[in-house]
Amino acid sequence: MILLCCVIVKIAAVSSVYKSRDLAAACDAILDIGFDSIEVMAYPPHVDLSQISMAQDVLSPYQGKVSGFGIYENLCDLREDHRMHAVQKVTSCIELCSRTKGEFVVCQSGMVPSFLRNDMATAFEKSLSEILPVACQFQVHLAIENAPATLLATVEETVSFLSTHTDPSISLTVDPVNFSAAQCSPYELEDLVPRTVNLHLKNVASEEEAPVSHGEVDFRKVLSHPWDSVLTAEYEETERTEEFLQDAISFLR
Repeated sequence: MILLCCVIVKIAAVSSVYKSRDLAAACDAILDIGFDSIEVMAYPPHVDLSQISMAQDVLSPYQGKVSGFGIYENLCDLREDHRMHAVQKVTSCIELCSRTKGEFVVCQSGMVPSFLRNDMATAFEKSLSEILPVACQFQVHLAIENAPATLLATVEETVSFLSTHTDPSISLTVDPVNFSAAQCSPYELEDLVPRTVNLHLKNVASEEEAPVSHGEVDFRKVLSHPWDSVLTAEYEETERTEEFLQDAISFLR
């Protein structure tokens, strides 16, 4: 844990930083580096949501070390059977999160072409109406993440969404690099802080992944806000994985 703006916060890493390893080995490696917890990617090879009891068994030694789960399904799909399937996967993930004492499930609305925005926004609202009772039942935050070309692409859209969605089960995963990619400032985030349970830490330089400490986004400015959330290093597994994770630990400590 670290002290950030007089608030003690956990630091985590996503399990996909070691997606070539099985889930237990990935968790062990993340904790051995010095992270407090793991954001588990709810996809094979780490998790099969059709067998959540098996995933629960694998994660049982890590009780208190799982901050949450990440699942990226299209919750605004206009094909009803596809949308319902996405909802079912997210609700299964919420149940697994509860069983493993996690705090949140990260999701996005899904990609939204501008000419279909109204119809897809309606589909997303329908999905939320089906997911939120489950999140409330299991006391898990639905931590919706901003991303380019989604319903929460910019800071302004995210603030507007929060103003009309006051259910306490709805929270945010904030990704400053995604805001930058959506052509808006990754620093004017003060209105998002109170509803944020997870802050994704990654960086880019020349459109490639870069260390948190030096890239196109100045995370010193980002972290000047009083985040009371998990800080999660989010990278894909590459030959630079260890470098990026060690840099994130050093930067945050």
